[in-house]
Amino acid sequence: MLYKILYLTPSANLLGARRSLLILLENLDKEKYFPIVLCPKKDGELIKALEEKGIRTEILRLRNWRKIRNIRFIPSLIYSLVKLIKKEKINLIHCNEFWVNPYGVISAKITCIPCITHIRTSLDIKKIKNYLLAYSDKLITVSNETRKPIEKFPKIFAKTTTVYNGVDIKDFNPNIKGDYVKKELNIAPEEIVIGTIGQLYPDKGQKTFIQAASIVLKTYPATKFFIVGEAKKERYKTQLQDLVDKLGIKDKVIFTDNRNDIPQILASIDIFALPTLKEGFARVIIEAMACAKPVIATRVGGNSEAVVDKMSGFLIPVNSPDVLAQKIIELIQDEDKRKSMGSIGRERVVNNFSLEHYVKKIEKIYEEFLK
Repeated sequence: MLYKILYLTPSANLLGARRSLLILLENLDKEKYFPIVLCPKKDGELIKALEEKGIRTEILRLRNWRKIRNIRFIPSLIYSLVKLIKKEKINLIHCNEFWVNPYGVISAKITCIPCITHIRTSLDIKKIKNYLLAYSDKLITVSNETRKPIEKFPKIFAKTTTVYNGVDIKDFNPNIKGDYVKKELNIAPEEIVIGTIGQLYPDKGQKTFIQAASIVLKTYPATKFFIVGEAKKERYKTQLQDLVDKLGIKDKVIFTDNRNDIPQILASIDIFALPTLKEGFARVIIEAMACAKPVIATRVGGNSEAVVDKMSGFLIPVNSPDVLAQKIIELIQDEDKRKSMGSIGRERVVNNFSLEHYVKKIEKIYEEFLK
């Protein structure tokens, strides 16, 4: 039997949670599962990528559940969702993020089908209650750290399981070449490159990265710092660029928007840093590790479940540019350590965070409800 699964997503961009969704859908067993993705609008990177992969989409903007101005839209949105579920004979709903969970669980209860919800960030008590997580049939957290706050609700916790994000170890591997990236960005072949990847907003810690860069450059001026990511708000990007100017390191810090060649970007760098202020489970960390790059990350969220401190990289405190700079310098000075940490990281991804592990675990959860 071919089971139809309806995926709900609150956003049409192709970052974080949506990238994870796309990767899952590409690799689901096509003989068992037929995915349909409910997108909020007709344009956007997500819908384009889904259509290119031949994955079916439907358009319905599920407005923010907690905004007072949206209350009047909620009944009609749930009606439209229920109508779609009945028309398509959907067997299961998978909410890709907790934001859309109320729509998922209410529609699932009305149509008597199961609803599974992905939790990709740590939630406070208010969000756990307000987004009706108690009514989901199964919660999937992306790290044990993300799962912890749910312990306060034993009944919800009992139906919660952790499934780490997975990375395609063929697409992300140490043999990929990134020479053209250095050439494109006017980086000399011999220059050490430190990179960070993620949407530009305060929680991603780009300010810490820039402050650390200014410290490192005093000792190692032949070093480049690479910031990859699109701004959530242009004002924040301007603030980052102003900070770079103020520190006098404009010629050493390179900004670039979202890229489709992340494996090659990672191949072009020597050290990967992710000094985030909070995190669920950063896919980009395991992508960097899969490319055998040493990783320096803050000890938040699932970072400590991905990076083994002093083995595959370093874990550092939040908002600590001095410590980040110190660890970068340590790795610049020791090429053998860079290689050793990179190798250990690669092995760890192969054993624990491969795409195959990820997809099998998700499919096993589906099977619990589709017998």
